[in-house]
Amino acid sequence: PDTVCAGDGLHTFNVTLVNTGPSQAQGVVITDPLPIQLTPFLGLPITTTQGSCSYSGQTLTCNIGTVNVGQVVTVIFPFF
Repeated sequence: PDTVCAGDGLHTFNVTLVNTGPSQAQGVVITDPLPIQLTPFLGLPITTTQGSCSYSGQTLTCNIGTVNVGQVVTVIFPFF
C-alpha cells in the first residue's frame, strides 16, 4: 500500500552498529539478508543516521563510510 492506516501493521526492523574500538572503522558496509516475511513498505524510506541504504532481493545494504570509536549508527527499515 502507499498509505498506512490504523491497524495496517506497519513495523520497523532496526539495525544498530556500534564501533567499540580500538580505532576508527573506514569503508563500513552493512549487509543484512532479511527474512522473506519482511515485506518492505516502499512508501517510506529506509533511514540511517549516516550513509545511505538500499534494498534488493531480500537484502538490506547500507554504505555507512567511516565510523569513529564510540559512534553509534542506526538504520530503520519500515515493513508491514
